Amino acid sequence: MPAKKRKAEDAELAEPSSKKQRSSLPLLEVWGTAENPANAGKAFLSIPMELTTEILSHFPAIDAHTGIRSRQEDPVLPTVYLQRPDILRALSQTCVAFRRVFLPLAWENLDVCVGQRVKCAFFKHAGTTLKRKSDGLLENKDLAKYVGVTNLILTRYQTDVVLPPLTACLQSLPNLHTIHVLHAHTQMTTAIKDAFQNIVLPHVRTVIVPGYGHELLKCCPEVRSVYCIRDDGSKLVSVIVKNCKYVEEMRGFYTDEKIMKRIVKAAPNLTTIELSVWTDDATIKVLSGLKKLTTIEVKTKISKGDAYPPDLQKRINACKAILKAPQASEEKRYLRLTHIPEENRNNASNRPDITYSQIELYA
Repeated sequence: MPAKKRKAEDAELAEPSSKKQRSSLPLLEVWGTAENPANAGKAFLSIPMELTTEILSHFPAIDAHTGIRSRQEDPVLPTVYLQRPDILRALSQTCVAFRRVFLPLAWENLDVCVGQRVKCAFFKHAGTTLKRKSDGLLENKDLAKYVGVTNLILTRYQTDVVLPPLTACLQSLPNLHTIHVLHAHTQMTTAIKDAFQNIVLPHVRTVIVPGYGHELLKCCPEVRSVYCIRDDGSKLVSVIVKNCKYVEEMRGFYTDEKIMKRIVKAAPNLTTIELSVWTDDATIKVLSGLKKLTTIEVKTKISKGDAYPPDLQKRINACKAILKAPQASEEKRYLRLTHIPEENRNNASNRPDITYSQIELYA
């Protein structure tokens, strides 16, 4: 290549991208960095977003069914759950075009529930990480707007230092809709109560907490879905009666006749409820008081496709009677089985392999 031509091309490459864009496309600024429009069609951005989503789905992600295994030494998730956020963070730092796509994905979840890369006390790591990320989001509103889900573990480590930034952070997240507490120490109810006193999180629609996380539930008056992951849930029911008037879905609660009567009274707008296979007929009959009920889910230990044992068939028949009753909701009604075989409940991924099957009401 002639020297003059090479120098001309080198000069063009060295020219500030903002100067080049002024002569063609309108200038796009992201945190003061001018975007090169040509990058928008390169590498990952050259394939359909559906394919990118499929690729990312092969890396472990935290959802409502991810939890801490029983008899686990430390109540944190394995570091394999850091792979997805690490990848998204790296992609978001590649260029401005990638950042526009992958930064919102990298920050759609605020995860403080994964174990440490370097060995140290899990509670110290969880506490310092929670404070650091809370402080960081408070200072960076551009990132805070992306957060829709928080996945947390709460420990007794310096609660007077850690929890105030957390509550301030949660209030600052304009698009927060789900709070998932995978673990909370059983003896920190008072600390949670003090930290969350007078806090209101009006945008939260889903709360997944242990039964002793009721003080956090009080802060979510507009919640629609409540999932109790530990304990019988009786304290959560008490909060729903007074503070959460719009609950439509309840899962994970201990369903004996006494608690079921309280649930019916506390959540008259309930459309979906989850029952265990051991729920007796007398308790199921209480559901007739829920006039908006459209869906009953029954948790089982059998695999999908297995023959129904007699006790399960009995529960199915009782649930059918409730959903087929003339006074039941006029909306379409569903009876589903949730299959979680015993061998899958405590697998290494901290998420059981769950399948579902639909029961025909009129079969």
